[in-house]
Amino acid sequence: MRFADVIIPLNLPQVLTYGIPEQLQGTLQPGMRVEVSLGRNKQYAGIIDKLHDRTPELYSVKPIKNVLDEHPVVNEIQLTFWRWIGQYYMAAPGEVMQAALPAHLKLMAETSLVWCGEPDVLYEWSDAANEAVFALEQRKEITLSDLRGIVGLRFFCTSPQ
Repeated sequence: MRFADVIIPLNLPQVLTYGIPEQLQGTLQPGMRVEVSLGRNKQYAGIIDKLHDRTPELYSVKPIKNVLDEHPVVNEIQLTFWRWIGQYYMAAPGEVMQAALPAHLKLMAETSLVWCGEPDVLYEWSDAANEAVFALEQRKEITLSDLRGIVGLRFFCTSPQ
């Protein structure tokens, strides 16, 4: 089984290791955002730091729930720099991630999306994204946790027309 060390946006002293489900084997890369659970009901969008084959010995590994990006949002040079920042300033990996990532990439369960009208550019949406756009257009504002209940987590804009 393959594993991923994931940076969680919390003040934890180290990254946490999660199992990579079979259907995601070979698709994940360092720098991608993934949905993981911590505790019973807490869901977080974390960044994959490293992929490996080492099974953690001190705790039971939970699986990665979902992939949020088709491509990495953070490259290997940035991840290396984040590690250096953490060591130099004695900061937790999650603290560095919180400071380094732009706000729109830090998704929390209560993040709200607000409808701002029709876009100037027409996009070709996936089926799930069409459902999300329709729900947002109807409600005018929706939280990510509500949106997850309607369409799940994966919805991507594939290409501008």
